[in-house]
Amino acid sequence: MLAPLKVPAKGGRPAVVAQALNEWNDDLQPEDRRAKYLRMAASPFVFYRGSNHLFWADFAVDERLGRFGDPEDTRT
Repeated sequence: MLAPLKVPAKGGRPAVVAQALNEWNDDLQPEDRRAKYLRMAASPFVFYRGSNHLFWADFAVDERLGRFGDPEDTRT
């Protein structure tokens, strides 16, 4: 299970998102990472498609997840 993103006082949510994106894409070559980030900047839809791990990290601790079954059992 993904750990929820924790927002530190310094830098706030933007700093957390930038750090999470860089860690998630650490295996990409720098030029590939830059190309991906430029594509993600094209629109909110493209950004969310390229960073779905952020959504799941946030949603993992959301109480609404229980509406879809047992959050600990992804087979449901």
